[in-house]
Amino acid sequence: MALRFGTSGLRGLVTDMTDRECCLYTIAFLQYVKTKSSPRAVAIAGDLRKSTPRILHAVAFAAQEEGLRADYCGFVPTPALTVHGLASDVPGIMVTGSHIPEDRNGIKYNMPWGEVLKGDEEEISLRYRVLKSEEQERIRQGSSAFTDEGNLKPERRPALGQENPAARRDYIDRFVSFFSPGCLDGLTIVFYQHSSVSRQILPEALHALGARVVEVGW
Repeated sequence: MALRFGTSGLRGLVTDMTDRECCLYTIAFLQYVKTKSSPRAVAIAGDLRKSTPRILHAVAFAAQEEGLRADYCGFVPTPALTVHGLASDVPGIMVTGSHIPEDRNGIKYNMPWGEVLKGDEEEISLRYRVLKSEEQERIRQGSSAFTDEGNLKPERRPALGQENPAARRDYIDRFVSFFSPGCLDGLTIVFYQHSSVSRQILPEALHALGARVVEVGW
């Protein structure tokens, strides 16, 4: 199963989402962004899937290859990363499979002004195919940054750096500033956490609005 754009973002089986494929698609996205704006950084974040940290490193490598600083925002919900990117006027990349099974994952790309649209995806895919051909030549020459299995070579794997708390903080502030102070005073909310990347940040927002939050199902 090849990676492909779906309803929102790039998705595929984890086994197909090799570092090489994730990197090539991300470079294609960033090159496309550069035709529309002049970013100096890219905001990146992810969900709690086991495959997400590895893919985040591949995304950070792609940013590095394009001369951009990776603004690592940690494990936060997609809307938090989106709001942060819009506020900072930088593209955003969210590694998440949303609701699909654990053996799959995805990458959601945002322009500095909003979500990537279908027309954008066509342009990104065209650039990906060119990059794929160039990578094949590097493989033949023995100069690829990836192993035969498609993993980043250890010496090429970048550090994500310290987490920028701004995305988390601004997401909570967005709720608190929109609703009236204490609007949830006296209300008890049972919050089912399970494996959601929102399982900590949303209870914080509810608590800040005055609710007593009972967290269950971690």
